[in-house]
Amino acid sequence: MTIVVSDTSAISALLHIGEVEVLRLLYDRVIIPRAVEVELRRAHQDIPEFIDVHEVGESPRLEHLRAVLDEGEACAIALARLLQADLLLIDEKKGRLEAERLGLRYIGLVGVLVEAKRCGVLQAVRPILDRLVDEAGFRLAPALRSAVLLEVKEL
Repeated sequence: MTIVVSDTSAISALLHIGEVEVLRLLYDRVIIPRAVEVELRRAHQDIPEFIDVHEVGESPRLEHLRAVLDEGEACAIALARLLQADLLLIDEKKGRLEAERLGLRYIGLVGVLVEAKRCGVLQAVRPILDRLVDEAGFRLAPALRSAVLLEVKEL
C-alpha cells in the first residue's frame, strides 16, 4: 500500500470545487496530521472518509519545522518522515524545499492532476485547473499552466 501524506492546501482546494474524489481514485487513502484536519475544518464542514487523521508527537525536528513553516505543513512533513511515506502532497515552495532537504518524495496539486489524467482518473486537466483558479483562489503561474496543458496535450 502506498502511503500518501498531505498538507492542507491541495485537499482544501479540491474540496472547494467538489473534486476531492481524484485523491481517493489515485491513492485510495490519504493521511493527514491532526493540525491539517483542524485547518481543513475551518473552511470545510466534512472531510471525506478516505482521509485518515494521525497524531504527530512532539520532537525537536517538528519544532524546527514549525520555526520555518506553518503548522499544517510542519506537521505534514513530520508525519511523512515518521510514517516513511511514499509521497507527500504539498504545494508551498518553502515546504517543498524542506521536504527535499529531508529526502522526502513530494508532489503538488498540479502534479496530482497530471498523474490523474495519465491514469485515466481525469479526462481533462484544463477544466479542473480553471475551476481551481476561478473558484478556489488557487495560484498558478501562467507559464506553469501552459507547460502542464502542453504536457497533457490540452494546449
